[in-house]
Amino acid sequence: VTASIVTATADPAERLRLLADLADTSALVSLTEQDAITIALMRRAAIIAMATACGEVQPQSADEAVAMRDMVVDRLDRELAITGDSGEDEIFASLLDLRRIVILAMNEKGASLPTLKRFTFTGSMPAEVIALRVYRDPSRGDEVAMQSNAPHPAFQPVAMQLLAS
Repeated sequence: VTASIVTATADPAERLRLLADLADTSALVSLTEQDAITIALMRRAAIIAMATACGEVQPQSADEAVAMRDMVVDRLDRELAITGDSGEDEIFASLLDLRRIVILAMNEKGASLPTLKRFTFTGSMPAEVIALRVYRDPSRGDEVAMQSNAPHPAFQPVAMQLLAS
Protein backbone atom coordinates (compact mmCIF):
# COMPACT_ATOMS: atom_id res chain seq x y z
CA VAL A 1 0.00 0.00 0.00
CA THR A 2 2.78 2.42 0.93
CA ALA A 3 4.69 1.70 -2.26
CA SER A 4 1.52 2.22 -4.30
CA ILE A 5 0.95 5.62 -2.73
CA VAL A 6 4.57 6.61 -3.31
CA THR A 7 4.53 5.60 -6.98
CA ALA A 8 1.03 6.91 -7.71
CA THR A 9 1.58 10.46 -6.40
CA ALA A 10 3.95 12.76 -8.22
CA ASP A 11 3.47 15.67 -5.82
CA PRO A 12 5.48 15.11 -2.59
CA ALA A 13 3.10 17.32 -0.57
CA GLU A 14 0.10 15.22 -1.64
CA ARG A 15 2.14 12.08 -0.92
CA LEU A 16 2.76 13.37 2.62
CA ARG A 17 -0.97 13.93 3.15
CA LEU A 18 -1.93 10.46 1.93
CA LEU A 19 0.82 8.74 3.89
CA ALA A 20 -0.21 10.62 7.04
CA ASP A 21 -3.64 8.99 6.80
CA LEU A 22 -2.01 5.60 6.46
CA ALA A 23 0.37 6.30 9.36
CA ASP A 24 -2.61 7.10 11.56
CA THR A 25 -4.00 3.61 11.05
CA SER A 26 -4.60 1.78 14.28
CA ALA A 27 -6.65 -1.21 15.28
CA LEU A 28 -10.08 -0.50 16.68
CA VAL A 29 -10.80 -4.12 17.59
CA SER A 30 -8.91 -6.88 19.32
CA LEU A 31 -6.39 -8.37 16.97
CA THR A 32 -4.20 -11.36 16.88
CA GLU A 33 -0.53 -10.74 17.52
CA GLN A 34 0.20 -11.20 13.81
CA ASP A 35 -2.43 -8.59 12.85
CA ALA A 36 -0.94 -6.12 15.33
CA ILE A 37 2.55 -6.72 13.88
CA THR A 38 1.25 -6.21 10.32
CA ILE A 39 -0.44 -2.94 11.26
CA ALA A 40 2.72 -1.75 13.04
CA LEU A 41 4.80 -2.54 9.95
CA MET A 42 2.33 -0.70 7.73
CA ARG A 43 2.39 2.34 10.04
CA ARG A 44 6.17 2.37 10.16
CA ALA A 45 6.50 2.00 6.39
CA ALA A 46 4.15 4.96 5.94
CA ILE A 47 6.10 7.07 8.43
CA ILE A 48 9.41 6.26 6.74
CA ALA A 49 7.89 7.14 3.36
CA MET A 50 6.65 10.43 4.85
CA ALA A 51 10.17 11.23 6.00
CA THR A 52 11.47 10.44 2.52
CA ALA A 53 8.84 12.71 0.97
CA CYS A 54 10.10 15.54 3.22
CA GLY A 55 13.38 15.35 1.35
CA GLU A 56 11.61 15.76 -1.98
CA VAL A 57 9.00 18.39 -1.12
CA GLN A 58 9.62 22.08 -1.84
CA PRO A 59 7.50 24.13 0.56
CA GLN A 60 6.42 27.59 -0.62
CA SER A 61 6.84 29.26 2.76
CA ALA A 62 8.56 28.80 6.09
CA ASP A 63 5.12 28.21 7.62
CA GLU A 64 4.43 25.35 5.21
CA ALA A 65 7.83 23.79 6.01
CA VAL A 66 7.06 23.95 9.74
CA ALA A 67 3.60 22.43 9.22
CA MET A 68 5.05 19.55 7.18
CA ARG A 69 7.82 19.00 9.73
CA ASP A 70 5.32 18.95 12.59
CA MET A 71 3.02 16.53 10.72
CA VAL A 72 5.84 14.01 10.27
CA VAL A 73 7.37 14.53 13.72
CA ASP A 74 3.96 14.03 15.35
CA ARG A 75 3.63 10.59 13.72
CA LEU A 76 7.23 9.76 14.57
CA ASP A 77 6.68 10.73 18.22
CA ARG A 78 3.62 8.47 18.47
CA GLU A 79 5.52 5.58 16.92
CA LEU A 80 8.50 6.25 19.21
CA ALA A 81 6.19 5.92 22.22
CA ILE A 82 4.82 2.63 20.89
CA THR A 83 8.25 1.15 20.14
CA GLY A 84 9.67 2.41 23.43
CA ASP A 85 6.82 0.88 25.41
CA SER A 86 7.19 -2.45 23.63
CA GLY A 87 10.97 -2.59 24.17
CA GLU A 88 11.94 -2.47 20.49
CA ASP A 89 15.20 -0.64 21.17
CA GLU A 90 16.77 -0.88 17.71
CA ILE A 91 13.63 0.39 15.98
CA PHE A 92 13.32 3.13 18.60
CA ALA A 93 16.90 4.29 17.94
CA SER A 94 16.34 4.26 14.15
CA LEU A 95 13.11 6.23 14.43
CA LEU A 96 14.80 8.71 16.77
CA ASP A 97 17.57 9.26 14.17
CA LEU A 98 14.93 9.68 11.46
CA ARG A 99 13.12 12.24 13.62
CA ARG A 100 16.32 14.26 14.01
CA ILE A 101 16.99 14.16 10.26
CA VAL A 102 13.44 15.30 9.40
CA ILE A 103 13.66 18.21 11.84
CA LEU A 104 17.04 19.33 10.52
CA ALA A 105 16.02 18.99 6.86
CA MET A 106 12.72 20.83 7.17
CA ASN A 107 14.20 23.56 9.37
CA GLU A 108 16.92 24.07 6.77
CA LYS A 109 14.38 24.23 3.92
CA GLY A 110 12.16 26.66 5.82
CA ALA A 111 14.99 28.95 6.94
CA SER A 112 15.45 30.53 3.52
CA LEU A 113 11.74 30.82 2.69
CA PRO A 114 9.44 33.78 3.33
CA THR A 115 6.78 33.54 6.00
CA LEU A 116 3.04 33.95 5.46
CA LYS A 117 1.30 37.19 6.37
CA ARG A 118 -2.42 37.85 6.63
CA PHE A 119 -3.75 40.54 4.31
CA THR A 120 -7.23 42.08 4.45
CA PHE A 121 -8.65 44.22 1.67
CA THR A 122 -11.74 46.43 1.46
CA GLY A 123 -13.32 44.28 -1.23
CA SER A 124 -12.76 41.47 -3.68
CA MET A 125 -10.14 42.25 -6.32
CA PRO A 126 -8.41 40.41 -9.15
CA ALA A 127 -5.25 38.52 -8.27
CA GLU A 128 -3.08 40.88 -10.38
CA VAL A 129 -4.31 43.92 -8.45
CA ILE A 130 -3.58 42.23 -5.14
CA ALA A 131 -0.11 41.25 -6.41
CA LEU A 132 0.51 44.86 -7.41
CA ARG A 133 -0.58 46.13 -3.98
CA VAL A 134 1.27 43.55 -1.93
CA TYR A 135 4.40 42.87 -3.98
CA ARG A 136 4.47 45.83 -6.40
CA ASP A 137 4.58 43.21 -9.15
CA PRO A 138 1.39 42.34 -11.07
CA SER A 139 3.12 39.38 -12.71
CA ARG A 140 2.78 37.54 -9.37
CA GLY A 141 -1.01 37.40 -9.83
CA ASP A 142 -0.92 33.68 -10.62
CA GLU A 143 0.94 33.10 -7.35
CA VAL A 144 -1.71 35.07 -5.43
CA ALA A 145 -4.50 33.13 -7.13
CA MET A 146 -2.83 29.83 -6.27
CA GLN A 147 -2.32 30.74 -2.60
CA SER A 148 -5.90 31.94 -2.15
CA ASN A 149 -7.53 28.84 -3.68
CA ALA A 150 -10.26 31.09 -5.07
CA PRO A 151 -12.36 29.55 -7.86
CA HIS A 152 -11.45 32.37 -10.26
CA PRO A 153 -8.42 34.73 -10.30
CA ALA A 154 -10.66 37.75 -10.93
CA PHE A 155 -12.52 37.30 -7.64
CA GLN A 156 -10.13 36.90 -4.76
CA PRO A 157 -11.26 36.71 -1.11
CA VAL A 158 -11.22 39.85 1.01
CA ALA A 159 -8.83 38.27 3.54
CA MET A 160 -6.07 35.78 2.78
CA GLN A 161 -2.62 34.64 3.76
CA LEU A 162 0.11 35.42 1.28
CA LEU A 163 3.87 35.22 1.26
CA ALA A 164 5.26 38.18 3.16
CA SER A 165 7.81 38.94 0.42
